[in-house]
Amino acid sequence: MPWKSVKLADRVRNGLVDNYPNYRFKRVLVAVSGGVDSTVLAHLLKAEGVQIGLVHCNFNLRGEASVQDAEFVRKLAGNLEVEFFYKEFNEEMKVAGESTQQLARKLRYAYFDKILKREGFDLIATAHHLNDNVETFFLNAIRKSGLNGLSAMKFVHNKLIRPFLHITRQEIVDYARSNDLDFREDESNKNNKYRRNRLRNQILPILREINPSLDENVAKTIEHLQETRQFVEAVLEQEMAKCVARESDIILIDKLILNESSHKQFLLWNILNEYGFSDSQITDLESAWNNTGRSFESESHMLVVDRNQILVRSKLEFNSIESFQIDQIPSKITGVVPLEFSCIETLIELKVPRTIALVDIDKITLPLTVRKWAAGDKFVPFGMKGSKKVSDFLIDQKVDLLKKQSIYVLVDGLGEIIWVIGHRVSDSFKVRKKVKKVLKIETLE
Repeated sequence: MPWKSVKLADRVRNGLVDNYPNYRFKRVLVAVSGGVDSTVLAHLLKAEGVQIGLVHCNFNLRGEASVQDAEFVRKLAGNLEVEFFYKEFNEEMKVAGESTQQLARKLRYAYFDKILKREGFDLIATAHHLNDNVETFFLNAIRKSGLNGLSAMKFVHNKLIRPFLHITRQEIVDYARSNDLDFREDESNKNNKYRRNRLRNQILPILREINPSLDENVAKTIEHLQETRQFVEAVLEQEMAKCVARESDIILIDKLILNESSHKQFLLWNILNEYGFSDSQITDLESAWNNTGRSFESESHMLVVDRNQILVRSKLEFNSIESFQIDQIPSKITGVVPLEFSCIETLIELKVPRTIALVDIDKITLPLTVRKWAAGDKFVPFGMKGSKKVSDFLIDQKVDLLKKQSIYVLVDGLGEIIWVIGHRVSDSFKVRKKVKKVLKIETLE
């Protein structure tokens, strides 16, 4: 087919060259709904010689129309002679607590990512265009989303590309009509119960009457905001490096350094927003700044206020429980707590760092087990005669609440704690001067 509207094809090509010069050498998975935008995108990328595949998600929100959309995209893939990937979502859409649109978006992008990894695609392409970006700008503006939200969508974001982001929807529609391309009409776009549709169908037309250059002007504003965001992020990265550190799987935020900053609230918001904490939680945190032990939770992370620090940890890591069994010595284990077990015939020095434990091998019963400490655990700390709860021992050692969850113990076959790993050996297993056979346990980190 001779391509008409060459101007559009050239603009799309130039946009790709400017923003992703190597696109022709990548395998691109194109998200196609069947609507005019994504259908034209598939045709144009195919005409450009890009190796593409089409992917379609069916959420069964529009009855028979949803089935027809899926069949249309399947036939389109056949006509273009490209791979087709399809998933139908049913039970997944019954999750409570999220809007239909938010849940569908989350499921859609999770599926895209799965196909990318499984099938070896390099990029995912969506047909978001200039009008979509203008809508996103206004929607984010009324949600007080800050600089990130006002920057709207980017042409390239990680493995996602948006080749139409500088193209208007009218240009896409004109292109489809002039080239006699079939596409599906989504009637739900006319339903003004959705906020975006109300903005698109009712509010923006009025603003365009007031200023016919609205889309062009907003696009230029977005461009300026993205440049500003890049500058701010560069400065922010330098400032965050001064007050944020990582120790194993815990993020440490220095309260003392933040207190000295004239941009404390801004820094704190940018640090914690990445981990899912809301504006209101961050405001509450500032009120509880000196309330040691106060905790907050986002969907993905847990935060605890310590004396001089704010500690943040992933819930996934926080809740993970791993245990390891050692059936023979010498031995070595890897994982969360990598340890090496070996026998020493003689001892030159009994004083060792906390990363090493020396115990009387004749006092232990195999198998040994490495596990997280639990409520009620007791042991006799080295140098003491009576037993002490591990929880109380850690308090005495001033181990903060989050780090406590990272503490493991080494237990023998009779259930006796040999070593609170990295902290203290049990006095019950200590090495006396006359002992000739010693078990040496060393952390490998």
